[in-house]
Amino acid sequence: MTDALTAPRTVDNAACTGEVYDQGAQVTRWAPTGADPVLYVSTALRLAPGRSIRAGVPVCWPWFGPGRTAGMEPMHGFARTSTWRLTGRTDGSDETTLVAAFRAGVDHLAPPPPEPTVSQATKAAYGGLTRRERDAAALIAQGKSNRAIARALGIGERTVEGYVAAALAKLGFESRAQIAVWATEQGLAAPGTKGSPYTS
Repeated sequence: MTDALTAPRTVDNAACTGEVYDQGAQVTRWAPTGADPVLYVSTALRLAPGRSIRAGVPVCWPWFGPGRTAGMEPMHGFARTSTWRLTGRTDGSDETTLVAAFRAGVDHLAPPPPEPTVSQATKAAYGGLTRRERDAAALIAQGKSNRAIARALGIGERTVEGYVAAALAKLGFESRAQIAVWATEQGLAAPGTKGSPYTS
C-alpha cells in the first residue's frame, strides 16, 4: 500500500480493532476481536492527499450538481477528499467513538447561502416571530384579549391562541405579561411601528 497520508487513527478495544483515516474520515479496517478482519483494503491501494480513498467505508456525502467552476467537481464529493479534524474521542471497554469535523474547502466549494429576504431578516430580528405573531404580540402589549386580537386581525380566536403559544415558546416566556413587556421594548406596541400596524 503506497501511503502518502498521515497514519490512520487506531481503535483497539474489547470488541474490535480498526483504523480510520483523517482524510474523508474513512474507515479502512475493522475486525471483531478474535476474528479475521471484516473490512480491509488492498495492499496495492494508492493513498494520496486530495484523492478519495477508494476502499473501506466512506462518508456518504455525494456531490449534487456541477461545481461553481468547470473542473471542480470531485467524483465523490469534497467530504471524501478533505482532511477531517478529530474533535473528540471516547474510549470505552467495548466501544470507541471518534468525532471529526472538517471545513477546509467548504467555503470555496459549497455555494454561499443566499442573502436573507426582508421578511426573513425581520423575523430573525424579532426572536423568530412571524409577522402575524408580532402583530399578536403588539396587540397583547396594548392590553387586547384574544377575542379582540382576533377581531383586529380578522382571524379566528383559535388561530390567535396558536400565535400566542408560538410566541411564548420562541421567546422562552411563560406569560402574556412577558410578551407585552417584550413587544413594548421592541417598539412593536407603538402606533405606526413597522410590524405593528394595528393600533386599535
